[in-house]
Amino acid sequence: MAGLAFEVTVKNLPQVEEMLQGVANGVTPAMVRGVAKGSFRVEATTKGKLSGEVLKVRTGRLRNSVTATAPVVMGDVVEGRVGTNVIYARIHELGGEIVPKNGPYLVFQVSGRWVRTKHVTMPKRPFLQPSLDQNRAQIVGDIQGELAALVTAASEAPA
Repeated sequence: MAGLAFEVTVKNLPQVEEMLQGVANGVTPAMVRGVAKGSFRVEATTKGKLSGEVLKVRTGRLRNSVTATAPVVMGDVVEGRVGTNVIYARIHELGGEIVPKNGPYLVFQVSGRWVRTKHVTMPKRPFLQPSLDQNRAQIVGDIQGELAALVTAASEAPA
């Protein structure tokens, strides 16, 4: 068989291996930092969308309830979460139909007039998913930046 052989010599191999081990130990914390930055980006964008871009502001309750939580590490996944605990957020984000629970009609007031109906169809008015979509490239950049900083710091550390 015709072939080619070559040899690679790494100077200070033990130090290089030690540096790479330090990088490996820092990957998860770097990912957590990058995901946290991304989550805060999505939170800020979502609050902007809830300042009149997607929904009119009446009380500010929905906008003020939007929060990013600390990233969660589950095995090889680092998950960022942005959301709200306001009960009517879901119907605005996804749309859907509202039906009465405790009687034959929904009863509510619109422009000072009482309305009685068997159902209300709410259109989608998404604010969370578009915020994630809008920031996706920047989130990837945040994570890449944290990983690059980790490698740079490890390569500059004294041996």
